[in-house]
Amino acid sequence: MWWVWLIVSVLIAAFIIFIVLPLIYILYKRNYWRWHQVPFEPPAPKIEILQQLFGFRRTHDWEELEHYDQLYRNFKGRGPFCGFYRLMQPRALILERELIMQILSKNFSNFNDRGIYHNSKNDPLSADLYSRRGSEWKEMRLRLEPIFAKDEMRSLYEGLYASCAESLNSFDQLVHDERAHSGYIEIRTQMRRYVLTCMAACVFDLNGQRQQKYPLNLFDDMIHLERTTSRHNEFVNAFLRRYPRLSKKLKLRTTSKDVEAYFTELINEVVNEREQSGAEKKDYLQLLVNLMQQELSTHEVQDQSMNELRQHLMYELAAHAITFLKAGLRPTTHTLTYVLYELALNDPIQQQLRDEVADALQRHNNELTYECVRELKFLGQIISETIRLHPVVPYLIRRTLTEFPVPNNDKYKLPKDMFIIVPTHAIHNDAEYYPDPFIFKPERFVGSENKKRDICMWLGFGEGPRSCIGLHFAQVLMRMLLAQLITRYHFSVDRTRLMVKPQNVIRLRVEPLNEEPEGREADVVI
Repeated sequence: MWWVWLIVSVLIAAFIIFIVLPLIYILYKRNYWRWHQVPFEPPAPKIEILQQLFGFRRTHDWEELEHYDQLYRNFKGRGPFCGFYRLMQPRALILERELIMQILSKNFSNFNDRGIYHNSKNDPLSADLYSRRGSEWKEMRLRLEPIFAKDEMRSLYEGLYASCAESLNSFDQLVHDERAHSGYIEIRTQMRRYVLTCMAACVFDLNGQRQQKYPLNLFDDMIHLERTTSRHNEFVNAFLRRYPRLSKKLKLRTTSKDVEAYFTELINEVVNEREQSGAEKKDYLQLLVNLMQQELSTHEVQDQSMNELRQHLMYELAAHAITFLKAGLRPTTHTLTYVLYELALNDPIQQQLRDEVADALQRHNNELTYECVRELKFLGQIISETIRLHPVVPYLIRRTLTEFPVPNNDKYKLPKDMFIIVPTHAIHNDAEYYPDPFIFKPERFVGSENKKRDICMWLGFGEGPRSCIGLHFAQVLMRMLLAQLITRYHFSVDRTRLMVKPQNVIRLRVEPLNEEPEGREADVVI
């Protein structure tokens, strides 16, 4: 009868391995913060977790924003951080500014990982600056920082100004056409078109002639596909985050092959064309090409290995270009849209800005030069206040590389490999740091007021070594357009559709300045 005992033993072992241990693991995870005696929000019901894991229920960005805001309000003052759950994974939301400074700046080396999966070998476009960590990230950041420095903006300004002029001509025509109808313009679409045109020209050399082969609409579709199309469901994405090494061995990708083929073909064509002609343009793509050539010149290898190195660097160049586009397109569009919306709501501020731009132009022979743009201090305050009130990224995410004891608080520790959230939107709307937080006040960012505020209490471009590398580019792009729009047009809101929370559609009335007003009989007809 020994075989009976063997079968029973196997069944018991299987029951323990496949039933008991997983249940114990689930019980441990769902009570993680309780056992660590940290204030926490209970996990979601099991059925809701299963729905999210297998794609039957999707969490929207605005739901996540409201969730983090609520956690911040509910737990602030009860500890340096609180616990919550993302599916079954325990996470921490940071509540105290001193701990925020530790994470983003003072002890940055332990928090330089965003926890994003990438696979440089099988999915080269995923291995960008945003997703890398540790020494890989540090090396790449050091190589890229010089070409994104403030000093480079002067040489790029002329090309950006030409793209801006092209967009303004289209905007002028749209305003003219719309005045025969409602007079209202959906402003987000126009701002996105402007940013897309400028970045396509500066980062991909997508000029008018090349657009015959690579139409701007198709270019935009590929960006949309890259940003919004997930190759995997939530279950696989969780697996990628939890087991990146195994995922790389399994050759898992996150980039669509159509996206990879399109952008690598475009980049290869432009780079080869420049190398053959010997032409150098004043744009960001040329700075990336120069960086690639510098890398090639420092390696002495055989021809075959040199070809492999060149191919690797071309993929890296494409990854940098796409990342710059992804990181810049939506945030810059978002900020421009809300700057105009807030100006439309606040007519005295709009006029004050118009006066500042007029004074600056008078000092520079009525030319919007690079120096003129840099002098627009009040415009800079408006942009900063807009980002405070409408942050592009409502939170920052990091992952601990090692266990981190919270300074001056022995009870609290951030465990190794823990995802942590810094709630940007909640901090920006905290009355402790910003009195009357829901009122638009650009004067909050006057120099003297800025000095009173801790550096980590405004996180519009992040903070510390991992802050936004393209912030100077974004600032010039926004100031250049806004300075010209505000001297040409008056903006007002559509009072029939006032916005009470972030929406995709923002309609503004745009009226040319210094022009005789037209009849408004149609507005009062019953």
